[in-house]
Amino acid sequence: MSDPALPSTADTSWFVRDRFGLFIHWGLYAMGARHEWLMARESIDPAVYRDRYFPRFDPDLYDPDLWADAAADAGMKYFVVTTKHHEGFCLWDSAHTDFKAPNTPAQRDLLRPMVEAFRKRGLRTGFYYSLIDWSHPDFVIDPHIGPLKNAPDREARNAGRDQRRYAAYMRAQVEELLTRRPVVRLLVPQGGRQRQGPQGLGEREAGRTDPPPAALDHPRRPPRPARRRRHPHPRAVAATPLGHEERHEGGVGGLPDPLGLVGLPPR
Repeated sequence: MSDPALPSTADTSWFVRDRFGLFIHWGLYAMGARHEWLMARESIDPAVYRDRYFPRFDPDLYDPDLWADAAADAGMKYFVVTTKHHEGFCLWDSAHTDFKAPNTPAQRDLLRPMVEAFRKRGLRTGFYYSLIDWSHPDFVIDPHIGPLKNAPDREARNAGRDQRRYAAYMRAQVEELLTRRPVVRLLVPQGGRQRQGPQGLGEREAGRTDPPPAALDHPRRPPRPARRRRHPHPRAVAATPLGHEERHEGGVGGLPDPLGLVGLPPR
């Protein structure tokens, strides 16, 4: 069984009360104009995908002040933005990767101006962060979803990958998002409770609803969350998109709280 959730200090009252908000879904996939799962749906090799879109990403209509005005005028109370989706591209100037907006023709952090614009209008800030990362060199290629799930050399490509190193990268980025920005009220980590088994993924077919305890320390999984860490924003709400636990199979860990953020004591 998975570790039980500890009591949370998160303030959910505002989320229940405000209800109406804006979700901005944005990344390199916007250039393909077909779907955020473009890389996976069309089985595009991550290296090809990066070469195709990364050098051309230059959002000339980027105007967070205009977007924030429209949201506030419509009566919205919060906004959520995809800081990083499954493709692995980051909208902010992360210190942990070069696959980020400042290294594109945009040449700047695209997240901070959004946060500042919406906060000036009185809207709360929310960050979506994908726990899956199809472009990271340590993220184990899953045989069930992703752009390389059917690649004939999938096992060879997995040689040398270390999901624990990826988990460290993932947590470092989340900490970066939560400590270098103004107060974040909503965190949406997607892809964390997946259908996984000791050999990677896909144990739901065998009737398991939770990974066995031994599987939690498998080399392809992140280690158990460090419960001693302090949540940078102890009143933030951590939410998972409804339905995705059953529908998606992916990469990080079979844990109900893969980031180690739920139930941590405040600073």
